[in-house]
Amino acid sequence: MEVISSETAILYQFVPVYVVCIMNFMPKEHEVTKFRTDVALREKSSDSMFSDKLRFIYLSHPFFDKSEEECETGFEKWIYVLKYMEVLERLPFTAQKKIFDHLAKLPDVRFLSSEEREKYDESIKAVDDYYGVLMSYYMNGIDEGVAKGEARGSQHKSLEIAKKNDGKGYG
Repeated sequence: MEVISSETAILYQFVPVYVVCIMNFMPKEHEVTKFRTDVALREKSSDSMFSDKLRFIYLSHPFFDKSEEECETGFEKWIYVLKYMEVLERLPFTAQKKIFDHLAKLPDVRFLSSEEREKYDESIKAVDDYYGVLMSYYMNGIDEGVAKGEARGSQHKSLEIAKKNDGKGYG
């Protein structure tokens, strides 16, 4: 089995992943009994947390029964819009939040014109290139740091040897 060196370990660090399942049905009672259920994976034999990097969040629409007027938080408004999106004649909350207006206008990438799709693809490539450059700088910074650390360690070792041998008649 190959061991990952500390210099490249940063490349393999996982960021937390949240799987959000929006369910438009009433699950069995023993599975979900409220609107939001957070699930974390556990190892069976030890009952210890498998990973703090992976969580499942289940949102069951039948348990969300607030009216438009009762929605106070941004989260509640998002859930309301998602739950009733197919039957709404108008998108609520647009006066309060620009994001809801943007949601109403946001097209599916498949429906972009060829010019819009080209711009979209260019923007995705630009982001990828940007992160590639950042990673290159990061790796170069690690290499420089290691080189400086080795040089300081070598210098420190030479000084220690010189101190030990001082006055012993060498040289």
